[in-house]
Amino acid sequence: MNYWNKLERKKNPPKSDELRKLCKKKRNIESRLHQILRPVIFERDGYKCRACGSTDNIELVRLHAGIGRAVSYEELWSEENLFTLCKRCHKFFDSLRGCILRNIFRVWTVETAILLIRNKEEFDANYRKWFQHLNTREMTLRDSLTLFKVLRKASIFGKQGDYKKSRFYLGLAKREWDFLSKKVFSWHLYVKINGLLNRVNYTDSENFEKSVKRLETEVRKAIMEYINESFPYYTVNEFKKKVIEQDNLLEKKALSGKLR
Repeated sequence: MNYWNKLERKKNPPKSDELRKLCKKKRNIESRLHQILRPVIFERDGYKCRACGSTDNIELVRLHAGIGRAVSYEELWSEENLFTLCKRCHKFFDSLRGCILRNIFRVWTVETAILLIRNKEEFDANYRKWFQHLNTREMTLRDSLTLFKVLRKASIFGKQGDYKKSRFYLGLAKREWDFLSKKVFSWHLYVKINGLLNRVNYTDSENFEKSVKRLETEVRKAIMEYINESFPYYTVNEFKKKVIEQDNLLEKKALSGKLR
C-alpha cells in the first residue's frame, strides 16, 4: 500500500494494553535516537539547509519516514537516511505535493530528494502529471460503475430467461472491460477478470443463469478489492452508494418491465 493510501485509510483498530506499551517504548527509543543523532547530522551538514543553504530554523529530516517503502529500523535511522532542511524546505518536502512526488520518482536517496526540492520547474511539471493520473483514476471509477451496470443487466435478463439479451450484455461487458483494463494498474486483476469473462458457457442453457450470476459476483468482488486498495475510504464509500443506487434503479425497472 502506497503512502497516499496510508494517509487516508480508515482509523486504526483499538490497541491492546500490551501493544500500547510497545508503542510507547518505540516512541521513547525514537525520541532518544533523535536526540543523539541531531547534533551529529547538524555538524556533518554544516548547520545549514542542504537544499537552499539557509542557516535559519534548521531541522532534522528522515528521508524514508512514511514513504511506504519497507526498510529496516537500522536503515531508517542510519546517517545516510538523515539530512538537514530549513523549516520552509522541510514543509515543502512534507507537503502533499512532496509526498506525491516522492512516490512518483521513487526517491530513495538524499541527493535525489535535494535535487527535486531545488528544481521547481521539474517539480511543478510532475505535479501536473500526478493530477492527470488522478483524473484517470476518477475515470476508472466511472467505468467500473458502467461495467457493474452492464453485468447486472446480463444477470437480470438471465434470471428472466431472456438469454439473447443476457448474452448481448455479456458481450458488452467484455467490451467495457477491454476499455477499463487499460486504466487498471494491476496485472493480477486483469488476468483474473479476463479468465472469469472467458469461462462463461454461452451454450449451457440449464446453468446459464447461475453462471452469469456467479460471474457478476466474482467480477464485482475483484474490482471492489482493487478500488478499496487504490482509493481513500471516503471515495470508496461514495462509490458504494452510487452502486447501490444504480442496482436499486435497475431492479425497479426490471419489476416494471421497463428495463432495456
